[in-house]
Amino acid sequence: MRDGNGLIDGSALYPLTELEGETGLFWQDISSASAGNLIEGSFPNSGGTAINCSPGFAVVLSTTPGSTYIGAYLPAGKIGHGTFVYPYETSGFNWYGLSAATSSLSNGVLNTSPSIPVVQAYNVDKKVDDGLPTTGAVQTFYLTGANYTASPSGATDTTTTCYNTTNNAYSVSSLANYGAGGNCALSFRFQ
Repeated sequence: MRDGNGLIDGSALYPLTELEGETGLFWQDISSASAGNLIEGSFPNSGGTAINCSPGFAVVLSTTPGSTYIGAYLPAGKIGHGTFVYPYETSGFNWYGLSAATSSLSNGVLNTSPSIPVVQAYNVDKKVDDGLPTTGAVQTFYLTGANYTASPSGATDTTTTCYNTTNNAYSVSSLANYGAGGNCALSFRFQ
């Protein structure tokens, strides 16, 4: 957003990074007094070093509380399961990703994984969108290691899939233990 193109991009070297460029500054920008404190809290918090637009973000983050805690830079997802919320842009759309964050690399790349129970992901999608995992404004994709990644899928429902590709439906059948597995991550498209 700082370049005025309406898209929240990572850096020029790493466009799909969550902790560098505009994506790294997003939470800091909207929580600042100059932005009118658009959200509660401030980022970074807990004494963390501010993220900047320069390539080569120097702080490697972890899930352990302290000055390098991921939660000092990204808000925790209210859905739980170790999830954090991060902005990114792909194919000309801005998205909020919601997945379990495990660490970051020195270049600002965040490592995440699916951890949301399938039935919870399905219920969220059904309430706010079309209830289908790969279409609409809520989708089961996420960023990890600077890659746009689909949650686990298969031709049929299993206990390790988020959705099946045969009929583009969440894996909530009896074959998938009624969606109890933490196999999903979610992304929400916003303007």
